[in-house]
Amino acid sequence: MRCLLCSILAVLACPVLVKADSQQQTFNNFQALPASAKQFLDTGQATIDNPGAAGQLIGVLLPKQFVPGAKDKQTYCIIHVLRWGEPDAKTNKQAIQAQNWYLYSTLRSTKAGWTQEDFTKNKRLFGSHKVYIIYIHLNVAASTIYIPSYRLTVTKKVPANLQHLLTLFQTFAPGTTGPSAITPHVEEVTTDHYGWGALDLQYDPSDITVSSTTRAVKNGAADSSPEAKLSDDITFDNEGGYNFDFGFAVPIKKISQVNVNFTNGTATPVKVNDLSVFMVVDGYLKPVDVKSSRWTSWPHPLAGVAFAKQPLNRILVGGAWGPRFAELYLGAMFVKQPKRTAGDSCKGSNTSGVVTGSYQHCAQFSIGINLPVSGIASALSKPK
Repeated sequence: MRCLLCSILAVLACPVLVKADSQQQTFNNFQALPASAKQFLDTGQATIDNPGAAGQLIGVLLPKQFVPGAKDKQTYCIIHVLRWGEPDAKTNKQAIQAQNWYLYSTLRSTKAGWTQEDFTKNKRLFGSHKVYIIYIHLNVAASTIYIPSYRLTVTKKVPANLQHLLTLFQTFAPGTTGPSAITPHVEEVTTDHYGWGALDLQYDPSDITVSSTTRAVKNGAADSSPEAKLSDDITFDNEGGYNFDFGFAVPIKKISQVNVNFTNGTATPVKVNDLSVFMVVDGYLKPVDVKSSRWTSWPHPLAGVAFAKQPLNRILVGGAWGPRFAELYLGAMFVKQPKRTAGDSCKGSNTSGVVTGSYQHCAQFSIGINLPVSGIASALSKPK
């Protein structure tokens, strides 16, 4: 049975091993920042107050170009705002005074829309096929001449739900290594005080890393000196929702058997017994963010087998609902038991008689918690 599970998991993981070719494209659109755009910026601090101000800023800078990709309903834009300090009295050189990165989206997946936290911290795109970038450099002195370069490197990665499957697989069969699919897709954009670029993303899911540098200009051309960094590289996670995921289900009888940390969004059983844990597949009618710890909108089905050398001896079928890091599940556990006599049934109470050599699966009510792979995999050893 273990070999059968290995074969199934290997087939599921196979597509993510395929590598694709890379693509390059360069944008050159030097232009001055319109005065009307400055009202949506704090030019002294190089900040944008909120997503609403960012939307208005984009409306000024990209009034007709800011449209979603052919496969998208929402549009995303990475924004970098940088302010140079005043020129040094002796050297006449400028140093970076302040800079900030933002991610704007037209996504309205929640009542709150694209929140302030989404805008400033989360760095998360939800399965987009196109991304825009706007970069604004403020207070550039006439004596400061340089060529900024913004390079977007898109790296293909294994889908999160298959990563969970591989982690589950590695927990069941220690020593197994998962695929590493790294496929670069590079776009390079250059401009003066403000510029923008639009990138059609070939890979979903992917990580989008933005590298920003400058090169000095000498005698009207780019100098041969090494590029200087404008900012540390910043990475945005581009991954949408899925209709299925993998995890572990743990039967419990009372809440004290679970440690719940609402601050970190994690839950772990107090005691982990390999024989009481199920490897499960979760199904969703609508795609869900399997990386989120938020509540699922509706109950969903799950099914799995025991985390043991003979997994089919205990089968779980049920439904779950709750926060993703620790859902409550209710279901039926089908336990393989020997028949004592030819007429023995699961409902009977006969425990004596001659063993017939045949078996049956008897249903038992089961209640417990449904956990993502990260919530328990590290606490499990090879099944016994």
